[in-house]
Amino acid sequence: MDSTRRATRFAAGAARGRLSSLWQLAIVLGIFLGLVADYALRSRAGAADAELLWGGSAWRWMFVVIALAAAVQVLIALRLPEPVRSHDREPTGGFAALRGTLLGLKPIVWVGVVVAALQQLVGINVIFFYSTTLWKSVGFSEDDAFTTSVLTALVNIAATVVAIGLVDRLGRRPLLLGGAAGMAVTLGALAVCFASATGEGDAVTLPQPAGTVALVAANLFVVAFGVSWGPVMWVVLGELFDTRMRTIALSLTVTVNWLANWLVTRTFPALADLSLPLTYGLYTVFAVVALVFTARTVPETKGVALA
Repeated sequence: MDSTRRATRFAAGAARGRLSSLWQLAIVLGIFLGLVADYALRSRAGAADAELLWGGSAWRWMFVVIALAAAVQVLIALRLPEPVRSHDREPTGGFAALRGTLLGLKPIVWVGVVVAALQQLVGINVIFFYSTTLWKSVGFSEDDAFTTSVLTALVNIAATVVAIGLVDRLGRRPLLLGGAAGMAVTLGALAVCFASATGEGDAVTLPQPAGTVALVAANLFVVAFGVSWGPVMWVVLGELFDTRMRTIALSLTVTVNWLANWLVTRTFPALADLSLPLTYGLYTVFAVVALVFTARTVPETKGVALA
């Protein structure tokens, strides 16, 4: 029995990265299905602000679909089992487990906090939340922009699948380093392309060949993110902390991740009105910071037994 348990744990450890990456796969699948639902509603109504059912505009029904998905998620969550622990190291509970000498927290906790923040500060959700506006600026019609947004989501899914296959072979650090470098290059290309943009707000347009380069760079940015910081952040956060602090540390780092998500999506419209080259240049800086921070601070957790 003991040998069977050890073999099971070894198999789970060897596939730990792949299993953890499934969380990101669920996220990107959700983004894709949301875009498909939005596209279907917009196509049925003829335009996002056109009336669809019972006097509601298509964009209002998009929120209804999201609300239904959230309700399903709640019902599923109610049936989730509590994790079973196979050793005596129980979590301490509370933030006391995180306290340390570096600005009140343990250094490893700060590593997780910064990694969680950087995953969003590179601006990935700008590509998804404002993708239609981006593609329209390149010269696509509204119909084409919606279609291109769906295709970008498919690219993200494919990149995540690639990451799932690589994370336990190459390790966490190589993927994070390579992804950060790729994001820095592609975001820098977007910053340069939008320096030639004309117009303001939703009327921004890009001349050729800058429009084509921006389109390619944005999708390559999604690829770089999808094979690295998208899924691998979740893997690293699940492996950085020992059992006694893991639950509360993950709660803190995921909170930071969503706060950074909110910050980026809330500030993008104002930053875009100010200067699109500056905006994408700022995201480029964060990608470079992610590269340097990973190289200097983030440990390799592949094959490391979790404490």
